[in-house]
Amino acid sequence: MLALTLTIAMATTHVVKLAPKSSLAGVSLGQKESELAALGLKARPEMPGWYERKAAGARWAELSARVEGGKVTDIEVGLAPDDAVDWGAGPSKPKETFTELAARFGKCGPVEHNIGGNWIQCDDGVAFVETIAGRAIRLQASPSAKKTATCSAYLEGAGKSDVAAGRTYCLGALVLTAKTTLAEVEALKELGFCETVKEGAGATRRCRGTHLLFTAAGTLRRVEIAPPPAK
Repeated sequence: MLALTLTIAMATTHVVKLAPKSSLAGVSLGQKESELAALGLKARPEMPGWYERKAAGARWAELSARVEGGKVTDIEVGLAPDDAVDWGAGPSKPKETFTELAARFGKCGPVEHNIGGNWIQCDDGVAFVETIAGRAIRLQASPSAKKTATCSAYLEGAGKSDVAAGRTYCLGALVLTAKTTLAEVEALKELGFCETVKEGAGATRRCRGTHLLFTAAGTLRRVEIAPPPAK
């Protein structure tokens, strides 16, 4: 697994350039180890094979690269809240969430075991990783994690979403479809404390902040997410 690069607060917005399968933040996959010093990356004695670059006065790395066989195999860049990402289609919007980024990037889906954060793995070696430590983008020649599905849509923020046949909906690490059954959801632990309430011919699985509505046949038909409590 890649070393965690923590987000660095910066006074100005900057755009992180991403070329899938190729480069991230000016570092290229396959780049020679001898070329990293010119990019401001220094070897990490405590982690052989890893190089990092820090902003002036920062404790944590803003850019990290891993080298194997004399060439770069992994790149990770930390993102400040206002930073934008550009992979050739124009920069993203400041403060755009990782699920919004992944939805526009396409060919992405959740990693099964991402407790404590949100790990979205995309094709072309790209990953969006978000933990309590911060946000980062990763680019790997050989991804260390596999997505459980490709998401048609990501469910986040308050609102109601009807579940259509043939589409895959991702709620955090959960993958939901029109074929998802009430019994399958009742067996999940990821949603925390929940209760099942019969409503008419169907039923609703009520979890904290999230309701999953099922048909009389016991298949998922709608997901409702409540707005966060007022502070």
